[in-house]
Order: sequence, then C-alpha cells, then structure tokens
Amino acid sequence: MSSYFDNVANKYDETRHIPERSFQKIIDFIIDLTALDINHSNVLDIGVGTGRTALPLVEMGYEYTGVDISKNMLSQFLIKLGGEIPKNLTLLHQDLLDIHFLEKSFSHIFSYHVLYFIEEKSLLIEKIKRLLKEGGTYIHCDEILLNNFYIDDLTKQWYMLASQGNRKLEEMLAESDGTISDKEDVVYKLKSTLEQLHFKTEIIKGPKWIQKMSKSDLISYFENRRDIYTGHLTEMEREKIFIEWKTIVDEKWGSRPEKFIRKQLYVLKFVKEGEHTC
Repeated sequence: MSSYFDNVANKYDETRHIPERSFQKIIDFIIDLTALDINHSNVLDIGVGTGRTALPLVEMGYEYTGVDISKNMLSQFLIKLGGEIPKNLTLLHQDLLDIHFLEKSFSHIFSYHVLYFIEEKSLLIEKIKRLLKEGGTYIHCDEILLNNFYIDDLTKQWYMLASQGNRKLEEMLAESDGTISDKEDVVYKLKSTLEQLHFKTEIIKGPKWIQKMSKSDLISYFENRRDIYTGHLTEMEREKIFIEWKTIVDEKWGSRPEKFIRKQLYVLKFVKEGEHTC
C-alpha cells in the first residue's frame, strides 16, 4: 500500500476535484460537527496524505498530528507548507498501528478516504479507542456520488474488469448489486462494531456539491489508481484491461465533453462515551 501511494503522490491532488467554495464548506462543517476548540483540541489525522484536509486546520492554528505510511505523500504536504513544518503540526511517516502514543492522547481523530484500505480494521478501532480522550470524537469522511448512474456504470465496468482473478474483489462485487458501494458498506459495518465498543455512533450527511468531470478526468482518475485494484495481475494484463476499459468509456461517454456529477460528504462520527462530550 505504501508503494502504491508513493507512486501516485505527485499527481494525487490532480484527481481530487472539489470546488474551492465546496471545500471550505467541508472544513467549516467538520469544525462544527466535531466542536473543535482552538485552545483545547488536538487532532490526530490517520492517513494525512498530501494534507488536503489538514492544511486549512493547521493554518487556523489547531494542534495537529498527521500520520501516513507514504513518504512521498508527506513530501507533497511539505511542499505545500513551503518546506517548513509549523509548531502546531507533527508529521509522522509510519503505520498508525506501529506508533506508541500515550493512551487518551487526542481529543479528535480524523480519517478521510482511509478505512477501506485498511485490512486490520478491528485493530485500528481498538487503537482509536485507546488514543481518544473520554468524550473524544473520531470521524471518518468520504465522498459519495449521488444518483449518477452514468459515472457509476463506467466505474462498475472498471471494477468488473479489474476483479478478474482477484477473489476478494470478486466476492465484494458478488455481495453488492454489481456496483462498488463498499464505502457505505464499510461505514455501516463499522457503526455496528463501534457501538459494541461503547462509542456513541451516528452517520451524518454533510455538504453537497456539483463538479465537472470530463472523459479524460475519469480516465486519469482510474489510471492513477489502477494498481490498487489490479496488483494481482502482471503489467501486461493490467495494461490490456485498462485499454479495454478505455474503449468502453469512449463508446459510452457520448458527445458532451464534460458531465456534471453530484457529490456529498458522508461522515461516520464516533464519540467515545465518558464523562464529557466534544
């Protein structure tokens, strides 16, 4: 996983097209949702990556710790910081499960686009529980496409091709309706697990936004990420599948150069039950 993100780090942000006005809404929403306090809150960001979510909060002055397994993703974050790490930010190149923080170290823990990459989710949950202060808050954020069959269908076509010979991915597709809705599946499964571990848990729908996507945007998105779904294949097999999928996109995209897609922030919020709430 670390090698995959190392390879895509320098083009990662290019495939994350969130309009600036919508991104600010997301940051404001997170602050309100988690009741972040500039004087008392300290945040741990799991999979901080290039700092897309972290940077605005760091610039506001929140005490922030970012952890990531990819050195190159962190390097991109450092470029945004101008090569200097501010006093309120700590960056760690490590797997969270291998880091020995003191128990109850953080008032808030965030993850964004992370949970479905993690094999040992139960271990991660236990770690989060130990690291959160009583009443502390953990949120996992993701983006969900809203009623966009066209993009969903082309995405489905990719996963169907990429799953060939990958038993885990084939099983995941078989359990779904043929599309990849595993983001939501992960959220609901974790909700149940965390409630058993005495978290007060809720699923929250956040801001919505509209963004343009061209055919080249869609192709670039999957080209930058194709290794994560086709690691079981040889490079020749991988390229063959990708060419086959691009042919499908060319046939189905139609004459419009760009299509508008609707997205919404999807948040799973856990509050560690205790004497106080955040």
